[in-house]
Amino acid sequence: MSAEKAGNVPVLQLDGSSFVTWVEAPAGAADAVVVLGRDDAAAGAIQVGVARLTARPTKGSLDDLWKSRGTRAPMGFIVAAVTPDGVWIHYPSAGAPPIGPVTIGQAERQLQSVLEETTGSPRMGESERFRRRWRQQARMASPITSCSPPTI
Repeated sequence: MSAEKAGNVPVLQLDGSSFVTWVEAPAGAADAVVVLGRDDAAAGAIQVGVARLTARPTKGSLDDLWKSRGTRAPMGFIVAAVTPDGVWIHYPSAGAPPIGPVTIGQAERQLQSVLEETTGSPRMGESERFRRRWRQQARMASPITSCSPPTI
């Protein structure tokens, strides 16, 4: 996976079963697309919304991005906000802060693994599954020193 730049903001490269334009994305979210994951059981695919932002997002702006589509996604919706400082990943969960900023490579590996996961097996909550996978990958890779909750 390669990262390009559009202006001063890197571009996140993900492969999914398909993608659609994220027409519901709030103003300020540039080049917004939704990447759909596998849907082997026809239960609905996990969705990853990717948008470029020019500045560090607040939790409120990430919540707004999620609310624009997440309430209608049957199997879960994850926001990946790409900024000049890195990627912010958000999947609302009680008391859980957004993840980031992380590097383009870290975000691509983690989000790609979620998109490739098969559906139809007994499912734990999407946000808990995502966070567990993130922690497992972080332990296997080099320490993520830049992954801290935003100051709001």
